Amino acid sequence: MITATSLPFRLAVVWLFLIVLGVSSLPGFARAEGDSVSTLDAEMRTALSRLSADHRQLDDQYRDALLDLLNRAEVIGNAEKEEQVLTEARDFRAEAERDFENFPALRQLREVYENARGEKREQLVRSRRTVLKIYEDRFRMLRESLEESGDVTNSIQARLRLEEITEALEHPDDLGSLLALWKFRTPQDAELINDLELKREEGRYLLSSKRKSGSRLSADVAVRAPFEFDTLIATDSVNIRYYLDGRVVAILNWEVRPHELRIHDPRGGIQPVAIADQGYVEVNQLHRIQVQVGRETVRILVDGEFRGEISGSYDEVRGKPGVGPAFGSFLTLEKFEVRPLEE
Repeated sequence: MITATSLPFRLAVVWLFLIVLGVSSLPGFARAEGDSVSTLDAEMRTALSRLSADHRQLDDQYRDALLDLLNRAEVIGNAEKEEQVLTEARDFRAEAERDFENFPALRQLREVYENARGEKREQLVRSRRTVLKIYEDRFRMLRESLEESGDVTNSIQARLRLEEITEALEHPDDLGSLLALWKFRTPQDAELINDLELKREEGRYLLSSKRKSGSRLSADVAVRAPFEFDTLIATDSVNIRYYLDGRVVAILNWEVRPHELRIHDPRGGIQPVAIADQGYVEVNQLHRIQVQVGRETVRILVDGEFRGEISGSYDEVRGKPGVGPAFGSFLTLEKFEVRPLEE
């Protein structure tokens, strides 16, 4: 018997929902038996990406409105207001307190954006939850099918993906971890480069090396911009270094001047940019450090705060992201993911 809560009924609703999204035309949608883990995963990513298109359009409109504001008479020639607009254009997605009391035009623009964003966010979360429930059902069916056929390796992969989807359903407003391009869970997920020493202790990994520099824990897959390193990491002293293949991308707590942030061009071969008083993180304390390699910028955020950026043409940047110690530092790593970067 088919009821409103039964799996066949839910899949029928799913089918209608995905017809609207255009996902049902993708190969392998018709039945779970024809799915592979990778095919189903790619299909889910496509569905979720399409849902976000409206949100990205709103962001683009707000950014354009901010740039238009720069051309208003009240802003032209006013260095303070120009800086406020440019900072907002750069950091408008950040959840932070804003003081625009002396700049009514910018305050009103931000209020309009936040109201529209809140409405669209609620719609997006509802739609994401629907799509995630769809794929929770489909991955469950696929796992059962793989278990019945004796395909142990793929059934484990399906089970892990199912667990991630179930976890994402609790926080559908943030799917960064679910959609990660690569995750470090165990040493088998990574490559240990240039004599990096890796030790597990109290649920975290300790990274060290006898080499001065170049040692790193690296993803075992190459990614292409735009993407971000997302780490939860600490140093006991100096040097948290981020790499793309053998190229340094960013250094925090540099051994020469620890308070100076060093950002390197990810294409290599260009002198790094040094940003004073933006490179230090408290030692022996975990920090969320994000290195965002976009199509036109490389940005560094620490615990959600912007630290610095460089600009260039990075569309073709590609490589295996890595992180490592240098000059005697010991790093504590709790999380390392490589995520797609929405721009």
